Amino acid sequence: MLKKQIILVAAVLVGLFTCQTVLAGMNLDAKQSLLSFTSIKKGKVAEVHTFKDISGSLSEDGALAINIKLVSVETKIAVRNERMQTMLFEVSKFPTAVLTANVGSDFPAGEIKTVAVDAKLALHGKEVAMKIEAVVSRVGKKLLVSSLKPVILNVADFGLNEGVDKLMAVAKLPSIARSIPVNFVLIFH
Repeated sequence: MLKKQIILVAAVLVGLFTCQTVLAGMNLDAKQSLLSFTSIKKGKVAEVHTFKDISGSLSEDGALAINIKLVSVETKIAVRNERMQTMLFEVSKFPTAVLTANVGSDFPAGEIKTVAVDAKLALHGKEVAMKIEAVVSRVGKKLLVSSLKPVILNVADFGLNEGVDKLMAVAKLPSIARSIPVNFVLIFH
């Protein structure tokens, strides 16, 4: 009888230790997550693009890090993907963009919270501080972090004006907007 109790207590302790380890940090579920941005050309044609290869983590204290492989830009047009990779993002020199922030850690299961987050985006050799408004919700062992409003990025802040000029010239466009709305839905488990 005593041996069974010791085994039961040991099993419970192992279970608690394992549960705490699993909950100590969360990883981005890239297949369920989405990072998109909208480009506007000719002053009136809006197109939504995504990145196919994003990864990231969320620590126990709420530190968020998202890595975006810029070569994975998806515009639904192969030549445009290639042009954005080489002319705009210059992926041979700057292969990854990294977003860091702290979203906090007080997210009880079943609750939805709106948070204003101080974040930094490292892109194209520049790091820019920004405010992001997000919705955070915990469902079971998953955490959803989603943009409440689009995050507006100014290409000049990241030294991307020359790249936009190159894209306009090669595509013979009169304009491409320099302010880019970005949206995200990130699922962590």
